[in-house]
Amino acid sequence: MDADPQAAVDERAESTVCIAGARRKTAGTAAEYRFDAMRRWKFDFAWPNWKIVVECEGGIWAQGRHTRALGFEADCDKYNAATVQGWRVLRFTRDMIQNGAAMNLLTRAIQQAA
Repeated sequence: MDADPQAAVDERAESTVCIAGARRKTAGTAAEYRFDAMRRWKFDFAWPNWKIVVECEGGIWAQGRHTRALGFEADCDKYNAATVQGWRVLRFTRDMIQNGAAMNLLTRAIQQAA
């Protein structure tokens, strides 16, 4: 099955929103942060000093990669490995980013870690 072009557009837009919000409100943001050299996994955004991660989950309404079986399973592997390594993984949808819920939770997580 071919990828849905609209899902790819939605995912890029979501990442853009996440980048802008995260960088505007918090210091020490690392985009596309590689946390596991063997698997070459990357986080969308990380705050390495606090071991906090933000993953922007795109295409959730359009059968995007994160909601199809293989993509979902791969995400589980990545998030579980991160948790075992001591990272706190925060997962957000576009709606959560746009309505401010993502930034509120991220801010609380950083305040707790600091």
